[in-house]
Amino acid sequence: MTLSRLFSPALALALGCQPDVDEIEPPPIPKGGDTGDTAVDCSGVAPVITSLTASPDGLHEDEQGQTFPAMVFTLEADDVDGDLSFVSYRMWWDDDLDGATDTTGSALVQGQTAISSTRCASFTLGLNLSISSQGNPAYNTWYDFAVSVADEAGMWSEPAFCQGAMPNEDGSDPDPMK
Repeated sequence: MTLSRLFSPALALALGCQPDVDEIEPPPIPKGGDTGDTAVDCSGVAPVITSLTASPDGLHEDEQGQTFPAMVFTLEADDVDGDLSFVSYRMWWDDDLDGATDTTGSALVQGQTAISSTRCASFTLGLNLSISSQGNPAYNTWYDFAVSVADEAGMWSEPAFCQGAMPNEDGSDPDPMK
């Protein structure tokens, strides 16, 4: 019988003896087995948007140097399974101010962005999205907006809704909601 069978593995190590490999209990691995392998699957739960606001954002300049009135959307989303390192988003709007927007049709704006995050670690995403207008959505007009985000597994959140107005054509703040 070795010393490791008479003493605990920690005591055997302290005495300079090596315990039998089959006697060592490995520590639990966070997230169920993430050993650094990027192939670990940490998907399965869609993100949840917890906050969405829309604000006029003056004038933005495009790649050709033209300026257009813009809005910025600030959203927060919880990602319990940690696979929001690549985010897709969709936006819809309508001017029927009833607190809802039809999201069954094609998105009016969509895109993707990479996020710096720890893979498979739950976190809250903060994201700013901007849209510029060349007349759609119309200047100085209030809208109901809907935004949905998807994680890298393609699981879409339920849409979140907010109201906001595009700035005037010169980028100045819109009129208050009537």
